[in-house]
Amino acid sequence: MLRYTLEQYDLDLDVDSLIITLHCNAYVPDLVKLLSATPKKVIVNYLLWRFVLRYMPYISNYFQQLWQQFRSEVPDPFEERTYISRWKECAALVNEGFGAALARMYVEQHYDQKISEEIDNMVEEVRTAFHMVIDRQDWLEQEMKQVCSDKLDIMGKKIGYPEYIESTELLDAEFEGPQLSPQSHESHSQTGDTISSIPLSSSSA
Repeated sequence: MLRYTLEQYDLDLDVDSLIITLHCNAYVPDLVKLLSATPKKVIVNYLLWRFVLRYMPYISNYFQQLWQQFRSEVPDPFEERTYISRWKECAALVNEGFGAALARMYVEQHYDQKISEEIDNMVEEVRTAFHMVIDRQDWLEQEMKQVCSDKLDIMGKKIGYPEYIESTELLDAEFEGPQLSPQSHESHSQTGDTISSIPLSSSSA
């Protein structure tokens, strides 16, 4: 299974020499016992239905309704989010893979720069108020007051959106490589995994 997974992502690793550390030592032995005691037909059916379950939200409306019914009967907060409207599901998937690009579009069409200025002023007012609170604490030694004030001064601010999304060149570089095609949903899934693993560009905005 590990060798197959690595091959799907074009990873050339010597599987036989890999050392796998398990924090739950009883898991693998218990899994082997369970698989040995379970009929092969049950195992095959389970794997097939796990595959169907994975792609059910993305196929026809009939299966979408089955998916919604199943999720209402078997809720799981750790599974992917479920949306009643199909367009919301699509929008969430696009936002997950291309969040920075969508943010650029939103900023260009709807974002008011005055909001950032107002929030920045609010942050500075809160910072000033904390300085006053620190200074009034009689139980703190002067040296410790200075340490707290210095730490307060170096605290950064993240307001609005990262500045790098305003640069077309930086956005193009962030999404360089992945290619989308209407012919293959499986490639879309792998592309989404690739994009989600790309570290976001740093910004002080």
